Amino acid sequence: MFLVTITVPRPLGGAEQRPLNACACAHDKVHVIRWWSKSHAHSEWFADDGYHLNAEGRAVDVRFVDRQVDGVVAALRAPTAR
Repeated sequence: MFLVTITVPRPLGGAEQRPLNACACAHDKVHVIRWWSKSHAHSEWFADDGYHLNAEGRAVDVRFVDRQVDGVVAALRAPTAR
């Protein structure tokens, strides 16, 4: 399962991320995709409301999430060192 952090036009102080991180720490098959880290400094990816992605932001988001998921899947398929 993948949980994705959010980006909103107001300070949250990490409160929105703590439950996601706690869930990922408690369950081996839960992974956090840190969209906030990628997007918070890119207001040009958001519509005027600051919440919704514009066309450029959606394209970046899709590529970012896809790469993150592919990385986790590749790591799971990799043989473990013994």
